[in-house]
Amino acid sequence: MNKTVTILFLLAVLNSQLHAQCNQTVDAGPDQFKCTIPATFQLSGTVTGTTISSYWTPTTGLSAPNSLSTTATVSVPTTYVLNAKSINYNINLVTNGNFESGNTDFTTNYTYNGSPSIPANQLNEGQYTVGAAPAPMHVNWQNCGDHTSGSGNMMLLNGATTANQNAWCQTIPVTPNTEYAFSVWVASVDPNGPCNIQFNINGSSVGSGNVALNTPCVWKNFFVLWNSGAATTATICIRDINIQMPGNDFAIDDIVFSPTCVVTDSVTVTPYVVTPTAANNSPICIGQTLELSSSGGNTYQWSGPNSFGQSGQNVSIPNVTNLAAGVYKVTVTGTGGCTGTATTLVTLSQPSLSNIAKTSCDPAATGVFTQHFTNHSGCDSTVITTVTLLPKSTTNLTAQTCDPAAAGVFTQHFTNHFGCDSTVITTITLLPKSTTNLTAQTCDSTAVGVFTKHFTNHFGCDSTVITTITLLPKSATNLTAQTCDSTAVGVFTQHLTNQFGCDSTVITTVMLSPKNTVNLTAQTCDSAAAGVFTQHLTNHFGCDSTVITTVMLSPKNTINLTAQTCDSAAVGVFTQHLTNHFGCDSTVITTVSLLLQNTTNLTAQTCDPTAAGVFTQHLTNHFGCDSTVITTVTLLPKNTTNLTAQTCDPTSAGVFTQHLTNQFGCDSTVITTVTLLPKNTTNLTAQ
Repeated sequence: MNKTVTILFLLAVLNSQLHAQCNQTVDAGPDQFKCTIPATFQLSGTVTGTTISSYWTPTTGLSAPNSLSTTATVSVPTTYVLNAKSINYNINLVTNGNFESGNTDFTTNYTYNGSPSIPANQLNEGQYTVGAAPAPMHVNWQNCGDHTSGSGNMMLLNGATTANQNAWCQTIPVTPNTEYAFSVWVASVDPNGPCNIQFNINGSSVGSGNVALNTPCVWKNFFVLWNSGAATTATICIRDINIQMPGNDFAIDDIVFSPTCVVTDSVTVTPYVVTPTAANNSPICIGQTLELSSSGGNTYQWSGPNSFGQSGQNVSIPNVTNLAAGVYKVTVTGTGGCTGTATTLVTLSQPSLSNIAKTSCDPAATGVFTQHFTNHSGCDSTVITTVTLLPKSTTNLTAQTCDPAAAGVFTQHFTNHFGCDSTVITTITLLPKSTTNLTAQTCDSTAVGVFTKHFTNHFGCDSTVITTITLLPKSATNLTAQTCDSTAVGVFTQHLTNQFGCDSTVITTVMLSPKNTVNLTAQTCDSAAAGVFTQHLTNHFGCDSTVITTVMLSPKNTINLTAQTCDSAAVGVFTQHLTNHFGCDSTVITTVSLLLQNTTNLTAQTCDPTAAGVFTQHLTNHFGCDSTVITTVTLLPKNTTNLTAQTCDPTSAGVFTQHLTNQFGCDSTVITTVTLLPKNTTNLTAQ
C-alpha cells in the first residue's frame, strides 16, 4: 500500500510556508488477487480521525464509490485510491476566531452594546456584545460557557429582525483554485426559537441554512466547503436568516477558515486466468520420439494414455509404442496459483512390410531382393521380392476358387514373357471361406457382446464378420449450490450425455443460505402508532430478511410566555396549540398583563400673548400606550426704561425712544430725555 498526504492548500504568510497536516490515517486494505475474469473484489477501507468525506477513485467498476466498504468488478488489474478529506485545523486563517481578544478583527451589521445588563440596558434585537456569560445580558437568556474552554469569550447576538444582516465578517487572503472549509460553533441562548445560520463568501451564499439546537447552551458545529477559483481574497460572513421573534438569540465561537487536506492509500486488485496451450509433433511412427509442448504458465504437469505422468513445459517420450496414442492433458499453474488445462491428440503410424514373389526363366535373375522406402505416413516401408527360376518345361501354378466345380489340375502349354517354354500346370484348390474380426465400443450395456454377420468376400466366397463390442465409460460430475428454501436443500442427480454419447451423471448438492434479522428504531407522537412492527423482506441472498422496527413515543411540551399590552381588552391568558420539532403537540400559554398610561405636566413662558395658555398633546409612550402631555404657557412681562441726560448741544436735546429685547426675549422700550444745559458767562479780572 502506498500512503501519501496531498496538501490541497498552500499559503504564503509573512514570507513563510504553512504546510497542512491532516490528523487522520487511511488504510485501503491489502492488495487482492483472484483466478477469474471478470472478478468481484470486496474493498474495505478504514479511516481514523475526524473526516468530512471519504471516497474511492477511480469510480469505474465500483458499486458504492463514496462508501468505505464497496465492491469492485474489474477485468484488468486496477489500482483504487481511498481518499479521506478533513479540515486542517492546524492552519486557521481567521484572526480572533475564539473572541479571546474581545470586540476586534471583524465587521458586523449588528450594533455593539459594550455593557449590556438587565433590565435597563439589556441586549435588544440587532445588537451584539463579546463576553463570557449570557444570562445578565437579557431577561430570557440562560447562562452558558463558551465553546473554547467553557469560561472564555464568545460573540453573543440578539437576532436581527431585518433580513440580510451580517452577524460576523472578515476578509482573508486566499490561494486561487484551492478548497477551504468554513466552520463555526453555534449555541442558542434563548429557548424560544433557534437561529438559522447561513454562510456567505464574497457576497454569495454557500450551502443551505443550518438551524441551531433549540435547547439553550448546547453547542453545534456547522461548516461548508468552498473552492477559491480565481479569487485571491475571501470576505467570509455569517448571517442569521431567521428574522422571526421571539427567541432567535444565539452565541457563536471558534470560527475556522482553513484549507482542506486529503490523505490517500491505494489497493491493487488483479483478476487473472491461465490460458494454456498444448501441442505435439504427431503424427509420428512407432519407435520415434514423441515431443509434447505447452505454454501460458509457470509450472506444467502432464497426464496421458498408459498411465503417463510427467512435469515440465516440454516433455519427450522416446521409442513410442502404439500404447502412446491418445489424448494428453497438461495442467498449467500461473500467477497467484491460478490453474488451467489444455489437451492435445497424439496419433501414431505403423511401419509397413511387403513380400512379393516373382519368377524368371533366367537363373541369374533369381534370388531374394530387399528394398527400403518411406510410406505415405512417413514410416519405414520394406519390400522383399523373391524371384524364383521358372522351369522351361513345366510351371506349376496354384489357384483358388470358391466354386467346387472349378477345382482341379489343368495343364496349358505357353511361351512365357521371358521367351521360355512354359508348361503351365494349374492346380486349382478350393478357397476357404474368410472370417474377419472387428472391434467396436458402445455406451449401451445391452449392445455389448460378440455379433456375427455373413457376407460375400471379394473372391465371391463366403465372408464371416465377427464384431466384438465393448462398453465405453460413463462420467459423473459433482456440483454445489445454495438456496434459501429449506425444502430445496439436498442432493439432486441429473442424467445427461457426455462427449462419448454415454451417460453423464451430474450430482448437485444444494446447501441452505442464511436468513437475517435487522432491528430499527423510530419515534412518533401518536401513542397508537408506538410499538414493535415486523416486516418480512428478501436479503441479497434472496432469503428471508426480517426488519423489526421499534417505534417509541416522542414527548409533548408546554411553553409559558408573558407579554404586556396597553389595551385592557387584550389582557388575559391565551393558549395556542402548535407542533414541536418532534412533530408532536406543543402548547404555548401566553399571559398578557396591562401596561400603565401616563400624563406629563410641562410649564413654559412666552412673550407672545397669543401663545400663552394651556395646551394638551396625546402621544404614545415607550410601552406603546397613551401618553398625555399638558403644557401651561405663561406670558412674560415687557418693560420700559426712562433715562435722563443733559447736553450743551441744542440739536441733541429732546426725547428719544429705542426698542430693544430684554433678557426674556420680550420688547424693552428705552425712553431717553435729553435736556439743554444753560450757557453762562464768567467775568474775571486780573491785576
